[in-house]
Amino acid sequence: MSKNALSAAALALILAASPALAADAPQARVGELVQSALGLEQSTDLTGVTVDISGAATGLTVAADADAVLNALKGVIEYSARSMTGRATRRLSIRIGRSGANVEVELRDSGPGVAVADLLKVYGGASSPHSALALLFRSNRLAQSVGGRLLIDSEEGVGADYLIELPLGKNTGETVALR
Repeated sequence: MSKNALSAAALALILAASPALAADAPQARVGELVQSALGLEQSTDLTGVTVDISGAATGLTVAADADAVLNALKGVIEYSARSMTGRATRRLSIRIGRSGANVEVELRDSGPGVAVADLLKVYGGASSPHSALALLFRSNRLAQSVGGRLLIDSEEGVGADYLIELPLGKNTGETVALR
């Protein structure tokens, strides 16, 4: 067996064993989950927040439990909306795209950003379960539970970028952008 054939065979075994790519893995459309997260977020006041959704990849599916993804999205949206309270400009931009074997949902807000000490709490889980940071901690855990992750890039006083990476499901081929 050639070196390339062995590599291809090993890759095939790895892909076949991956729970995120299994034929019976749950599938959910990302664009619909984002719309649901925005529409169902009744505990957060989105009044006065300008929400922009972009990306031609809204028809992509994720190989993940829809409820877990929906709740991860809701947590980030709620944290973001809370952080923008009292700010003159309240903007939340959401972009849906694809990078390799992942679907990416990027949320960018005009809030005050997330302090470095708070980021440590988000990833370390040291925040109070009832604090706003607990929303991000929970969103990260939910993303991880379906084979994804939450990345946060923030500059205090400027805003924050939240990137939720999720395993790509069966692409339906749809590229209808939400407006």
